[in-house]
Parts: sequence; structure tokens; C-alpha cells
Amino acid sequence: MSFRLPQTLSNPLEMSEQESALAYEISQEKAQTLGRLGRQLASKLKDLANETDQDARNDLKSDAAGVLYEFMVFREACGLTGAEKVLELYNVPVDVRARMGPNLTKAR
Repeated sequence: MSFRLPQTLSNPLEMSEQESALAYEISQEKAQTLGRLGRQLASKLKDLANETDQDARNDLKSDAAGVLYEFMVFREACGLTGAEKVLELYNVPVDVRARMGPNLTKAR
């Protein structure tokens, strides 16, 4: 007596058209989100570089650190590594790096 697996289980690495389309859309969403977060980070860092008022700079540092945190966490969730290269590429100041973490005041 022979036993044959159902076709859906015979080759688990093969994707159906629907699964392939879904995987493609998920990849697009990830790329769009990474791009948006990268642009937000660049914008916050540019605003910080152009600001001269110390109180406003402190607020901008906190905002930039929050966006940096979101960007880095999302990159890691996507399986991307090389955080140090990203920090160098965006020229993130040390004081912004030190503040990196969830922005708890905006979450409430």
C-alpha cells in the first residue's frame, strides 16, 4: 500500500499565487515604511541642525531620538542589520543616539 501526501503538503516551499501576491504586498509595505521612517529621521536631524534655541533643540533631540528608535526597531523586525552603518549614514549626533528609546510622552 502506498501513501501519497496531498498536493498542498507535498512541496511546502512552493507558494500559491495568492501567497506570492501577499508576500509581495507585505514586502512593498515594509519598504514604504522604511522609506517613510528614514525620511522622517532625516527631516528631524535637519531641523535639529538648523535650530539655535537650546530649549527647541532639546525637544528636537527627543523627537529625533524617538524616530530613530522606531526606525531601528522596524529595520531589525525586517531582518536588517548594520545599525552602526545607519547611524553613520544619517550622521546621527551622539546626544540623539543616547536618547534613543520609545517616546513615552507621545504614547499616552
